[in-house]
Amino acid sequence: MMVNAKHLCTALLVFSTSCVSIPALADVADQKDLERYERDFFIQKEKERLHNQEIENKQTPEMIERMKREYSVPAGPYHNFRGKIAEKINNDFWEEIQRKYPDFHTVLFYATINDSGDWFSCINIEKILKSGAKYWINAIKSSNGWILYSNEVGDKIYMPIMLQACRADGEIIE
Repeated sequence: MMVNAKHLCTALLVFSTSCVSIPALADVADQKDLERYERDFFIQKEKERLHNQEIENKQTPEMIERMKREYSVPAGPYHNFRGKIAEKINNDFWEEIQRKYPDFHTVLFYATINDSGDWFSCINIEKILKSGAKYWINAIKSSNGWILYSNEVGDKIYMPIMLQACRADGEIIE
């Protein structure tokens, strides 16, 4: 294997930048603040885990089957959906989310579409809590009219649907 000089220089630059950044972070950030942020982050993650567990414990097999039918994802593959139509879909969905969660802001939003024209708007939102920890919610809107929030149905329902609806194959459709 031949080492390309360009790749070697890039790797050296990344390595040296990261080495320089570590002491700089230690100089800027107070160790007590870092420890508090880390503790608050883990406390928030534990609250979210317990909330998810509480939701899933209340779900009966019948409820799970009903939700799987209600939140069905038509066959893919799904492609990256771009352009004015996709932008309008995402913006309209974001406006709906803002009415429900006004204190949150977007982290990421995009749309997917299959060859039959079925689309999904996938939006990740977050709220920075007083402690500095972040609380994330993921949301999906379907062209079939349903909306799914990760914090309302639990991971057992949300994750398989998200992986089907929001995972694109890399092809761009406008």
